[in-house]
Amino acid sequence: MPINKDLEELKTRYQMLQSRPDFKLSEIDTQVLLIEPVLKIAGWDCNSYEQVRRAHRRGHGPKMEFDIEVYSPKNNSLVTIAIECKSLNTPYNLTSKKGVGQLHRDNEAAPWWQTTGDDIGQLRAYCVKYSQFAAISIAVLTNGFDWLIFNTETFTLKSKLINPIIESDLKAHSQLDKDNFEEKIIGNLKPDRTIQVIR
Repeated sequence: MPINKDLEELKTRYQMLQSRPDFKLSEIDTQVLLIEPVLKIAGWDCNSYEQVRRAHRRGHGPKMEFDIEVYSPKNNSLVTIAIECKSLNTPYNLTSKKGVGQLHRDNEAAPWWQTTGDDIGQLRAYCVKYSQFAAISIAVLTNGFDWLIFNTETFTLKSKLINPIIESDLKAHSQLDKDNFEEKIIGNLKPDRTIQVIR
């Protein structure tokens, strides 16, 4: 596979950021410096409002609460990739959690919610809300370095909401400095790999 110059530049940027302990990146810093460049490499136009929207919340219709929403190339009113962004300074390790993404429900009237500090549960809860309207093709949790892409066919099943999310719910997992990052992460984020289905 030929060297992807944009990806190599991004890896260099990550190494520079890691070498500066005085840099305390916020979620939005991480989103701009590390996460959106991956979308660009995958083929999305992050300067197009038709394709990419940020922290978009609506008062009417399906409430979308994702940090980044990427819209279907065939229908730019439907989210095809939902991304939950975390700060690069937030360490993330899938294997460190025994019950990943355990969700609870207080009562029938209460919304689904994630256990405190559970980033996967937060992403999952948002996806479940949106899935009542349309199927999201890709759900992503990332801190810019560690990338998790979830299998939305099982990730948003209501019948599993009270069960932990397990590693088999992952579609792809890689880190920015890994040799398989381009294949596993960028490959899955390409516009031709995302399909939108209306409920």
